[in-house]
Amino acid sequence: MMTGHTIITLADTTISPGEWAWFWFGILGNIVFGSRFFVQWIYSERHKESRVPEAFWWISVVGTTILLLYFLHKRELVGVLGNGPNLIPYARNLILIYRKKRREAAALVDGAAPVAAAPMTPAPVAE
Repeated sequence: MMTGHTIITLADTTISPGEWAWFWFGILGNIVFGSRFFVQWIYSERHKESRVPEAFWWISVVGTTILLLYFLHKRELVGVLGNGPNLIPYARNLILIYRKKRREAAALVDGAAPVAAAPMTPAPVAE
């Protein structure tokens, strides 16, 4: 049985203030990254079906970038390889979203939008 060993000691005075800042930066990355699932869940509940909002992809990019910077600082190859490549599909999904928005905006300009109904004139009143 091992005694006196802990996974992490928050009261460890041997850690420099700079390393504590990096520790909390890494925690922030985990919080940001994990929050994306709550955003997606709430969005899906509001639409009564499973949907992925644009914010999900932006939160993914921000959280992954924070974690990637943290793992690069710590020189943890497993973390870098586990997080860095994820930026590719996140960025690609954002590209697809913005391409679709541009196409829809162009269609509106080109007149492909539905024509608004003419204002209704009041019907004559029978006396």
